[in-house]
Amino acid sequence: MARRRLVTVEEAILIHLLDYKRYFGEGTVPIEMTQAGISRSIGVRRSHISSSLDVAKGKGLVDERLAHVKGEARRRKCYDLTGMGASEAGELRARVESSNVTATLPDGNGFEGELSELLAIPDISMGLARASLITFDGVVNLPPARARSEMEWTTSVPRTEPFFGRESELEELRGMFDGGIHTAVIYGIPGIGKSALAARAVALHGQGRHTFWFPITEWASTRNTSSHLSCFLESFGFDRLQRYLEAHEVPDLADVRDILAEVKEPSILVFDDCDVAGQSLLLFLKMTAAVARQSSDIKLVLISRKQIDFINATDPHTVTLTLDGLDESSSIGLLMERGFDRGASEKIAGRSGGHPLFLTLAGSAAEAHDEGDVSSILAREIFETMTASEKEVMFSLSVFRKGVRTDAVARDEVQLKSLESLEKRHLAWFADGWHMHNLMKEYFYQRQSRAERSARHENAAEYYNLFTNDTEGHIEEAYHLFEAGDVGSGLLMLSIHGQEFLRQGYLDEILNLTKYVPDSFDEPTELYEALLLNAQALEQTGEWAKAAGSIEKCASVARDLGDTERLSRALQHGGALLYREGRLDDALAKFTDALSPGLPKNLEAKLHNSIGVVQWRMGNTEEARRAYGIDYEISIGANDHQGLARALNNLGILDWQAGEADSALEKYAKALDSAERISDKKLVAILYSNIADAYKAKGDKTEAVRFYERCLELAEDLKFNWQTAEAYRGLADLVEDRDEYLNKALGIFERLGAKEDAKTVRSMME
Repeated sequence: MARRRLVTVEEAILIHLLDYKRYFGEGTVPIEMTQAGISRSIGVRRSHISSSLDVAKGKGLVDERLAHVKGEARRRKCYDLTGMGASEAGELRARVESSNVTATLPDGNGFEGELSELLAIPDISMGLARASLITFDGVVNLPPARARSEMEWTTSVPRTEPFFGRESELEELRGMFDGGIHTAVIYGIPGIGKSALAARAVALHGQGRHTFWFPITEWASTRNTSSHLSCFLESFGFDRLQRYLEAHEVPDLADVRDILAEVKEPSILVFDDCDVAGQSLLLFLKMTAAVARQSSDIKLVLISRKQIDFINATDPHTVTLTLDGLDESSSIGLLMERGFDRGASEKIAGRSGGHPLFLTLAGSAAEAHDEGDVSSILAREIFETMTASEKEVMFSLSVFRKGVRTDAVARDEVQLKSLESLEKRHLAWFADGWHMHNLMKEYFYQRQSRAERSARHENAAEYYNLFTNDTEGHIEEAYHLFEAGDVGSGLLMLSIHGQEFLRQGYLDEILNLTKYVPDSFDEPTELYEALLLNAQALEQTGEWAKAAGSIEKCASVARDLGDTERLSRALQHGGALLYREGRLDDALAKFTDALSPGLPKNLEAKLHNSIGVVQWRMGNTEEARRAYGIDYEISIGANDHQGLARALNNLGILDWQAGEADSALEKYAKALDSAERISDKKLVAILYSNIADAYKAKGDKTEAVRFYERCLELAEDLKFNWQTAEAYRGLADLVEDRDEYLNKALGIFERLGAKEDAKTVRSMME
């Protein structure tokens, strides 16, 4: 029996539109009155919104018209309540607000009372329409608070029974606990038993140690991993990382490394599926490996299908295992444990290659003689034995890339029971969300038609809209919208949240999402924002030629729109690329062209700053100081922390070059405070390098090295290649391996096409 919602989607739309009654008939309206805006606001996929609006129009409750949307030049379809619709919406609002509901609050306490009282609680930032749609049978399924969602964790150590064989591998892993081994790496193909071996080793030899088991997904972030790790550490009284994360939106790897180095409780950190880790998370794992090398208390286990570049296989304190199939005796033992007689076990073992998943999924003795690989076993022993409801749950789960709440895959009592049945058969399991084995995920995903996948991706996007409220949830929602073919809503997500993704260092995610962006679209303002986001990510990773191509597309869209502000933004980014290529005159001309009358203050300030940077590089110090001063004054007047940090940083550089290191450090400290307030990690990396320059000028080698190294770790984490090279160049005069550091800096500058910087490094080498 399906759970009863408090309202239908049509009723939720009426309640939502009632909040925008003051705009009815206006020529310019907020985006929340369009289909895309309604979908985004109440958390229901756009196709469902469209059909529900058609029904409401047919009943005479809603009118459709064209109007300008705030911030966009073109008109869109928007929706007003009719007189009858407003009357019905008012009655609905009164009924829904007075409905008695229960809920679990973000702080973990229970609530019982009217829905209007629940929404009045400060921690509940949600509109009535959205809240009514996540109320089933009188229970409001509130999204977990962000901190709480990230803080929940589970060791999730896989089951190790039954377990056969691997005696020699287990003996090698004993050194992780009894000897001087600090890191173990386990390689192997899917389903070969990597995780089972690690779990068995922990169970046999890890007594007396705390175990943290973290399954990596392809878009797992440094922030998410750090948050889970902080909860693990807090569970035995070490709360430094948790307190650090409360004060820092984006963790600095150098800070996390210093904190982990102070852990004195015997601990095992296991990271599963390292092969799907993005570049930033690989840097996190590299940092963790460095901590394990220096710590007598932290042991590290990495599980991966492919080689991990930063692992030194010849290190005597690292054990590296590459798993093959089980030996024949162990294979037979596993099959007999499952109830096969010896004859059947020997036949199955003979053709299995010792592949544990094949052995685990093999069916009855009568069927066991059939030839087949793991895929055919999956079809025969799993798919064909499932009920229709169980298949639907597995199909739904297969489109998700991360663990999800029950609401995502089970929407009625029948599916809830199916999920429980699948869990008992170990086909799905709950570990900070529902998961399935990667081989089964691929199998069930590929068995769906394109239309079926699109519908399930739409449901997944709706789930993330309703039940998450953090950056990673927004990224997943955008991914599922694009996979569902809803390009308009996907572009809207990038327009709303793209700069948030960029500030927090989600470059891989941005580049993956912007691959879905079409060459043309009927909403050019959203297309512009997506193209600009792509250019900014490419610029930060050093792919300047591709970035310039995106910038040209941005400028073309802005010209077609007749939008001066957007054209100025495109010209500013284009000028920055020219500057990095050493084309200073062209860059200055581009920035000057971008300074049009009537620009927003923050953009005007940024352009003056860009002009100052070019003047500084040309040697025109006074012109540069004047331009930076204008940037500073405008930013103060606009209370723009990003502008203040930028202007103070550049004014500090002028002081440093004038030999006034103390004055420079004072400005850098103020700039760093502003940059950290807005979590601008890129600017923080630049400031670390500049602070190091000032300490070098003062002759304080220790502090200079410390800040260059912090710059290097953060820049590598961000894939901010330019600043990585700057850090290597700065460190070169302070370390023994001077030539090695200069060669690294030169290689990066040459790859980026930064001719002037490459020339400077060659001069240092001479």
